[in-house]
Amino acid sequence: LVCGISGNLYLFSAARAILGFCEGLLLIGVKNYAFSFQKTEERTKALSYVSGGGFGGICLGSVMGGMLCDHLDYQYVFLIAAVILLVVFPILKKIDFQLEAERKTSSAGMTAVLKNPLALRYLVCLVLPVYAGAVFLDYVLPLVGSGYGFTHTVVSALILFNCLLAGYASPAMTRTALKLMSPVKGTICYCALYGGMIFLYAVTGSPVLLAIVALALGLCDSFGLVLISEGFVLTKGSRTYQDSEANILFTMTSRAGQLIAPGCIAWFGGCGVLAGMTAVGLGIYGITEPLVKKLGAKKNENN
Repeated sequence: LVCGISGNLYLFSAARAILGFCEGLLLIGVKNYAFSFQKTEERTKALSYVSGGGFGGICLGSVMGGMLCDHLDYQYVFLIAAVILLVVFPILKKIDFQLEAERKTSSAGMTAVLKNPLALRYLVCLVLPVYAGAVFLDYVLPLVGSGYGFTHTVVSALILFNCLLAGYASPAMTRTALKLMSPVKGTICYCALYGGMIFLYAVTGSPVLLAIVALALGLCDSFGLVLISEGFVLTKGSRTYQDSEANILFTMTSRAGQLIAPGCIAWFGGCGVLAGMTAVGLGIYGITEPLVKKLGAKKNENN
């Protein structure tokens, strides 16, 4: 609502900052709901359907927003969105979402997660780089696409189809991926594919390949976003702390990757650095695998 009635850039930016903060809260809440299921099959199913709903909402909102902006001033888009939220919220409030247990967070719980070398390695080597690569769609595509002569309509269409692939293919692609590999191995494949496709564009610099990679990344996200979350749940081991605390650290790490990525692109002068970050992360993850197994075996002997 404030975005719609703001009359200057500073007020608009402040309102957008608040929206981003609220989005972070919603993301934590949604993932905690999915992580409340104890069985792997139930968690992955919940995450895939939640991801599909989120991407579906982005697709529908993008189409409606584009149509409205063609006929109305941009302020009306925010005002209409505020009205929709005010109407939908009382309806959602009546729906009883019951979790299996009450969930509380603490700094001690977060410290326990960070002291787990498996969890820390997973966050730094896999989660951080691949989420840094996610800015390819939000940052690289619009910026580089305009240099190729892509109109705003073309860029919006590519983002729309990316979200359609990521959202509506998610349940089927996740089930197929889990039949072929474990969540952790699937996450490694997801990171390799993500970084590989970005590297392919960075080497060729083809506008056609830019569009193809933008769509292919959506197909990767259709299973990768679910597997990377489930892989972290399995990697951190037994639930000696609340999953909500691990979920917060996962989200903070993913947002950190998206935060540093534009600066890295500007510093190194191209999006190839995104592929490089993914390759370095996978390399460190693979090199440290024997050490992690050795430490795990030693821990089991002591127990």
